[in-house]
Amino acid sequence: MPKSSSSMSFEKGISLIIPYRNHLSFLEETLSSVFEQKRLPDEIILVDDCSEDHPEALITKFREKSSVPVIYKRFGMHRGVSAARNEGIKTARFSHVAFLDADDCWSPWHLYEFERALRKLGRVDYYSSASRIFYGSCPGKLSNASGFVSTSYLKLAMRNALNVNASSVIFSKPLMEKTGFFDEKLPVFEDIDYWMRAGNFSEVIFNRRTNVFIRRSQPDSLSKRLEYYDNPYLKDKFTDYLSDTNDERIKKFLHLNIYGTIMRFKKEGKKAPAFWEKTLDESFLDVKHRIFLRLPSGWVRILTRWK
Repeated sequence: MPKSSSSMSFEKGISLIIPYRNHLSFLEETLSSVFEQKRLPDEIILVDDCSEDHPEALITKFREKSSVPVIYKRFGMHRGVSAARNEGIKTARFSHVAFLDADDCWSPWHLYEFERALRKLGRVDYYSSASRIFYGSCPGKLSNASGFVSTSYLKLAMRNALNVNASSVIFSKPLMEKTGFFDEKLPVFEDIDYWMRAGNFSEVIFNRRTNVFIRRSQPDSLSKRLEYYDNPYLKDKFTDYLSDTNDERIKKFLHLNIYGTIMRFKKEGKKAPAFWEKTLDESFLDVKHRIFLRLPSGWVRILTRWK
């Protein structure tokens, strides 16, 4: 389990971490949604994972518009999204850390409503706001009434994977010190691994209002780079998780993610690596999942397009 190297000190406020790699066409819209917040972050830390499109000019443009500090750090070689987030965590100076991917965006009320939850509850260590997928331009509008509920990460994730994601979470520094860093060896599932570990120490304060918007149009997104799922360390991680727990809820959650991995391959007309099919326990799946597993790839593509 990756741990932070030293005790964290902090000032009261919100640090925003944006990991960045080759999303310049979307970054302006993402940063605009940040600077339109009714409650601005106290600092923005953009960690450039050796991108090819160099966002410095755009960052300078936003620095000139606002007094919010924008800290720009650039890796000299490609190290991955986990390393970028970890660098941001090490740099962050404030008591709470928010994350936002460089092609996603927020409604103007995201940080305001987090602070409202903080005032109402007195302490919030693990926070997330409801999210939805978008294509094209960022919607940026609120939908449905807000309401805070305290629950477990597993309950939220099994209800809807978008309930907790890399653009919706806000953590307290004390919780992050217990959870440690993102696992830089994981090529995928590094976010879920972190959300699960954080959930060992805290319930999630979940805001039912949709304040977070997740872009789905990237041809180079991790979920489509299937070679990442044929990784020995990733397979060992799933094996360890399954062997280390007797909690049926955790087992079900892990098998649903294994099912999702198999279906990613099927949607592309490919067969998943043997490990995933061998490891899957179908007793944790419902009837619909089992039917989809047995459908030809063409039918899976058609049916998932209609959903």
